[in-house]
Amino acid sequence: LIINDQLIDSLAHDLIIKPDTYDVIVTPNMYGDIISDVTSALTGGLGIAPSANIGDQCVIYEPVHGSAPNISGKNIANPTATILSISMMFKDLGLHLAANQLDKALYSTLQEGIGTPDIGGNSTTSKMIDAIMEKIKH
Repeated sequence: LIINDQLIDSLAHDLIIKPDTYDVIVTPNMYGDIISDVTSALTGGLGIAPSANIGDQCVIYEPVHGSAPNISGKNIANPTATILSISMMFKDLGLHLAANQLDKALYSTLQEGIGTPDIGGNSTTSKMIDAIMEKIKH
């Protein structure tokens, strides 16, 4: 285990220039929130990045993007980050089969071109979730 202390501005720079240098990053909440938003751009955007806030007593799994009130009720929110956050929770709880089923259903749906507008698709949130659920059922 190698532990390095780093200033937050230097970390932000290095994450963009050489992201593969880091396996785990531990920060206070505000810095972690900023860094998770920055790194989500490296993986495709806020709509697909999962997150976990790990405390001494509990863990909160959530999408990096937050609640996205600007698209509330429009049926265009990308559910990928939420689904990946659930998968991360399943893995941490030792529910690897459930996590793998969820991951496979999500990836298969995306490979079929079923996705929301933010990732180049033309599907609604509901259609994307229905496609994922159908794959889990079978």
